Amino acid sequence: MNTAQQIKDLQQAAQTFGQRLGFLISALNVADEVKEALLVLLPQMTEQQLWDFSEILEQAYINDKTIEFDQQLIADLKSIVESYDSQSVGLLNETADQLTALLVKIKSSFK
Repeated sequence: MNTAQQIKDLQQAAQTFGQRLGFLISALNVADEVKEALLVLLPQMTEQQLWDFSEILEQAYINDKTIEFDQQLIADLKSIVESYDSQSVGLLNETADQLTALLVKIKSSFK
């Protein structure tokens, strides 16, 4: 690969990374002033800091977008557990009643 192509590829990668950072910052659930302050800080960061910051922003984005799903999943699981618990109690009571009836039958057969 020639130098001109390498430069073009690096520019494209930098542009894509910048767009990704811009999207992630704009998606943050913070005041516009905070977003603007972050944009001012970006040019002062090292490449590693930019990658680390990008990963943090991506995790924040994922957490923000999945919180409703997580809350619904928790509610659904609680509902399942409650249903299971109530069915278990019902089965235990039914079994206890059947055992009591069986014991009464057994006792009456010995009389």
